[in-house]
Amino acid sequence: MNKSTSFYDDPNINLVDPGDWDASKSIVAQIKNAILSVAEIDLDDITVEVPNEMSHGDYSTNIALQLAQKESANPRELAERYVEALNKKEALKKVVDTIEVAGPGFINFKLKSTFLLDELQNIITNDDFGSNDILSEKRIMVEYAHPNPFKVIHIGHMRNVFYGESLIRILEAQGAEVIRTNYQGDVGMHVAKSIWGMMEKLKEEGITFEDLSKRTLEERMAFIGKSYALGATAYEEDKAKQQDIKDLNFMVYAVAQKDEMQKHGWDAKVKYIEFVEHEKYSIEDVEKFWKEGVKWSLESDHIFYNRVNSTFVREYMESETMYFSEQNIEKAKEKGILVESEGAIVFKGEEYDLHTRVFVNSLGLPTYEGKDLGLAPMQFNDYGEIDLCIHNVAVEQKEYFKVIFKVLELLNPEDYAGRSYHTGYEFVGLKTGKMSSRKGKVVLAQDILDEAKAKISELIKDRDVDNKDDVAEEVGKAAVKYSFLNISPKTYLAFDLEASLNFEGNSGPYLQYTFARANKITTSNDEILDLDNLSENLNEQETMVLRLLTRFPEVVIEAGKALAPNIICSYLFEFAQAYNSFYKHNRILDEENEQIKNTRLVLNQAAKIVLAKGLDLLGIETVEAM
Repeated sequence: MNKSTSFYDDPNINLVDPGDWDASKSIVAQIKNAILSVAEIDLDDITVEVPNEMSHGDYSTNIALQLAQKESANPRELAERYVEALNKKEALKKVVDTIEVAGPGFINFKLKSTFLLDELQNIITNDDFGSNDILSEKRIMVEYAHPNPFKVIHIGHMRNVFYGESLIRILEAQGAEVIRTNYQGDVGMHVAKSIWGMMEKLKEEGITFEDLSKRTLEERMAFIGKSYALGATAYEEDKAKQQDIKDLNFMVYAVAQKDEMQKHGWDAKVKYIEFVEHEKYSIEDVEKFWKEGVKWSLESDHIFYNRVNSTFVREYMESETMYFSEQNIEKAKEKGILVESEGAIVFKGEEYDLHTRVFVNSLGLPTYEGKDLGLAPMQFNDYGEIDLCIHNVAVEQKEYFKVIFKVLELLNPEDYAGRSYHTGYEFVGLKTGKMSSRKGKVVLAQDILDEAKAKISELIKDRDVDNKDDVAEEVGKAAVKYSFLNISPKTYLAFDLEASLNFEGNSGPYLQYTFARANKITTSNDEILDLDNLSENLNEQETMVLRLLTRFPEVVIEAGKALAPNIICSYLFEFAQAYNSFYKHNRILDEENEQIKNTRLVLNQAAKIVLAKGLDLLGIETVEAM
């Protein structure tokens, strides 16, 4: 049978048995085992899914459609035979109320209300509801964010940061220990162009580097942004200036190599030092511009990370990879993995149905590929043994990472085989119109968040809400984050700020408003909830909320299987709609029947808990009132 390949069943990684994911879904596992006892099929081939329409039940399987040809039977008739046999399974019938045939041969399962009410108590009493131990004792490093020093975080970086942050939280919910890292390009032509531009702009403005250092961080970063634009233009339009920038590039590498030599006592060929003498630039100035520029860039980046609640235990820099890069490139050459070609060092990937890629260019400088060979030993050793390193990088780098992983595997299979994974995301742009930006064509991350906050401030200015500025900040961030996470990471994102701010549509503010509504009822009620006095006679809205509440742990598992936060988003929106329908059609605080009132208050409390947990997995904060 053809099977889709996702994170959980990717044959190139060795993390846990793919069957462990569904085995952790207690009801799904029970239904699968019951089917296994009545049909001739492998357990891994049994599909049990949640129907698109809840009127069809809580779970559904197409097992009869799968096996009809093999059994030489009509699919519906075969399904009816299976249903008859399944209804005799006493253990299954303790949790399943009805098993019915639908359509051409689907089998639908509806859970007992008593089982659902037991799960409702579990939500209230179990602080870990929604979490599991599928990845317990697994140590996973997630490398994400990747803004380069000398540049400012823009709209494209936002998708990387928001997606990476949510992935980490989803993996932690599966029991994994996650190590948060960043990897940034602090050497290369973009740095040389920026430094050249900075030197030129200082002369134009008639100020010194020390004068620049006294400006605010925002002013310094604006200066660097303009400097890069100046350097990039000069590189393209003036050959003499292009050569100066190339020389600066070597000088930056020289400074970086000096630091690595001092750190490691590296006794290797000093390739770059011979380029440091330059009639226009001193090595001391280059070092000053480079190190301070990196420092300012990181300070600016951290302001954004703090604002969106993302953190890292380590921020690796490309300049740090040189020592290990040199070692691994030499080892790979000795093993014949990398070979010399036209003055460069390359991996010829045709033998493995991969691209040929350059690891050291003809100038003797390591490429991105070469630096990744130096990054790997640090990532796999700096924090003890890890089971998997996930690289959160745009989908365009898919073939690139195939080469990197193959070279590492050939270099040292024991350390690297099956322990690296690339999760990709598509590009992002604006759906319509323009957004304000302080730096021209690039749409900056902070500008997007500022504009979202300003628009939310306007929307809530007349509402009875305390701490309006804080609420506007959190709701604005929720609007942007949810908009980025609400579609598959593999799909191009056309960001629409106005749509993201909608309080009534499929949006972050809508979910926060739903939480605030549930929170208002909780804080308005002084009675102690009685979990032993729940009504089994639930109406349509109550039943819908209850069934969706109990499904949350399986949604978390599905999001982990696919590394897809959008699965969480879809669930939360469906649940919020169900809760708001329940809220609209049912009295809660003024319900006269004490048992019904108590049951609705318990449902409300559980709704609040699940909404908060779901939003947290997306990196979104709740607000108590809106």
